[in-house]
Amino acid sequence: QIENNMSHVMFGGLTHKPAVELAGRLLQMVNNDFGAQGTESSFDGFEVEKMQHDYVLNKVFLSDSGSISVEVAMKMALQYWFTLQNDQSSHSNNRTNPTRKTKFISLRNGYHGDTFGAMSVCDPVNGMHSMFAGVLAQQFFVDSPNGPHLNDAAATLAQIEDILKDRSHEVAAVILEPIVQGAGGMKFYHPSVLKRVRKLCDDHDVL
Repeated sequence: QIENNMSHVMFGGLTHKPAVELAGRLLQMVNNDFGAQGTESSFDGFEVEKMQHDYVLNKVFLSDSGSISVEVAMKMALQYWFTLQNDQSSHSNNRTNPTRKTKFISLRNGYHGDTFGAMSVCDPVNGMHSMFAGVLAQQFFVDSPNGPHLNDAAATLAQIEDILKDRSHEVAAVILEPIVQGAGGMKFYHPSVLKRVRKLCDDHDVL
């Protein structure tokens, strides 16, 4: 759809129908709303009010590449905690600077892009980290699941939990390729791993 209808879009308070339709379809997919109406040529089933109030995920941020989408997501996570912590400190009598939540947890063998922020959460051995040692942001890395079964991710989940128990005050978010690590060797892991990681993040106040 982007190739045919959206060669370039700058959203300066403006938008157009193909962009709205694409955003609506993406929201339907990520919210598992497969019963929603709409066809390839028409999007009459796109109910803005429903998507805003009924969907768990109801925002779309369009970017021009995978690397940039990762940069955007990382910046959003950092800005979320920066804003929240600033707001909390402004309403507190304690003026000491709290530890900023600026780090990410990522899987080894992961690949997220070649831009600078994305590269910092790629595999630390195969992701050109050594070339930029001392310059890239230092992140937390855990072993990736070693097979497709849930038990194959036991070490991964335990390592994430250990980091969050000790360092959640530093961790902004966990970033990982869902279900399959592509560039890392087409390594599949059990979908329930994502739910376990989400639960750990919720328990320790991490995105």
